[in-house]
Amino acid sequence: MPSLRINDMPTFLSDTDSDPGVLNLVVNQFSNFHEANWLLCNTFDKLEDEVINWMASQWPFKTIGPAIPSMYLDKRLEDDKEYGLNLFKPVMDICMKWLDTKEIGSVVYISFGSMATIGEEQMEEITWGLKNSNCYFVGC
Repeated sequence: MPSLRINDMPTFLSDTDSDPGVLNLVVNQFSNFHEANWLLCNTFDKLEDEVINWMASQWPFKTIGPAIPSMYLDKRLEDDKEYGLNLFKPVMDICMKWLDTKEIGSVVYISFGSMATIGEEQMEEITWGLKNSNCYFVGC
């Protein structure tokens, strides 16, 4: 695979106006990975076979994916409905009640992640895109 360049990274890392502390935080979390007994990755062999084989030849590496609750896959685990970790407590009942009033396929879900920063121009473009889509939208 080709090396990643800074502009291949999410904008909260590549934007030159961003807080450099965020980039340092993200990069430094991997500073001692070579000391780990195992590197675990949320993927599965068939999805990224070439990369996984290379990584396994370099380090003690295991795939543990897909790390998706059973509810969204085979439904074999009755109580496996969520990850159980949220940075923000979602207001599920209000959101689900609102979604239930909408036609299937008529709502756009938009999420920027917990560390994203969006500039005024980019936010305006996203806003106009959502408005011009003639769809309802919900985001976090």
